[in-house]
Amino acid sequence: MRLFLLNLLLLSVTLGFSQSVDRPLTFVKEMPYFPECKGRNNSERDICTRKKISTYISLNFVYPEEAREKNIQGTVYVQFVVNTLGKVEQVKVKKGVHPLLDDAAVKAVKKLPVFVPGKQLEKPVAIIYSLPVKVSFDESPTEKRKAKREKRKG
Repeated sequence: MRLFLLNLLLLSVTLGFSQSVDRPLTFVKEMPYFPECKGRNNSERDICTRKKISTYISLNFVYPEEAREKNIQGTVYVQFVVNTLGKVEQVKVKKGVHPLLDDAAVKAVKKLPVFVPGKQLEKPVAIIYSLPVKVSFDESPTEKRKAKREKRKG
């Protein structure tokens, strides 16, 4: 009976450990990176990947016209997972600004290309990322003049 209980206890500890390994991690020695960043040391690869993420999001972010008309701006905090195959999944807003901007930020993050997956002990692992997506727009010179005129009138 004692042996059975010990085996049951060991089994539950092992199952608990394997489940925690399946959860996305926040940091590993070899973080996910873009294939274009290969051949660099970990630090340079991470910097290269962060720049590529920023570039991809800015190129793929579509500012909703309604948000522009309402002058909705701010920073949307988005969380996503790079899975063991390097694909972006589980994209969600952690702290939003407005549903229009939140949705646009999620769509832009979902368009990120496939990464080289992160590794822990030479095995691919899922990594969770959080990043700010700063949303603002620059008014054209005409819009700035119009805004100044309206301020003077009011």
